[in-house]
Amino acid sequence: MQMQRWTNSLQSPIKTRHILYGALVGGPDRNDQYTDDRGQYTFTEVATDYNAAFSGAIALLAKSYGGSIDPKFPPQIKASEEYVIETKINSRGNDYLEIASRIENQTAFPPRKPDTLRYRYIVDLSEIPEVLRDPSQVNIRTAYSQATSVSTLMPWDAKRNLYYIEMDFAGQNIIPAGQSECRREVQFRFTYPLSWIPYWNDKNDPSFGNTDTIWAVNRNLPIME
Repeated sequence: MQMQRWTNSLQSPIKTRHILYGALVGGPDRNDQYTDDRGQYTFTEVATDYNAAFSGAIALLAKSYGGSIDPKFPPQIKASEEYVIETKINSRGNDYLEIASRIENQTAFPPRKPDTLRYRYIVDLSEIPEVLRDPSQVNIRTAYSQATSVSTLMPWDAKRNLYYIEMDFAGQNIIPAGQSECRREVQFRFTYPLSWIPYWNDKNDPSFGNTDTIWAVNRNLPIME
């Protein structure tokens, strides 16, 4: 089995996502003991020196004695989730909500470096009485941002009172090649008018999802590659 890791840990991801068929691993030690653990690479590593000889021998056998190719091999691998967004509440006050969000590039089918990666946080202002509802009064500030740009509040579906802010990472080198290389974070704050305080309900926002005070995967933020 072959993993495709985007962080600096051999144990990430927990579940391997690719199968390497026909390769030899290091194998058992002199006492015929084998440890199936990524961290024990002397047992599990696939190296080119002994695999080159093995592949050459197999190729000679096929040339000498023939054979056929199975049209169903290798089986199709189902792609797993490749971009993951996590959110958490940084802080909350009478007239604001501050959300921390981060996107992680976990692409592996194949690994990719997107040039125009974006994601959006959608809010629902339906709970604000129509006489008070003015989206332009919502102020967006970033306490910390690794994005190329962060938008103001923009209409998503104004008839349904849905709006969004967009985190744009255009031109950034976000690649699945390490803890810092694969990830970008944005902390943004909604500040709304004092007259909205009795009505504001962040939990009805489509992108709020399961957001709490600790990082958790949130699949309610649309991602555009």
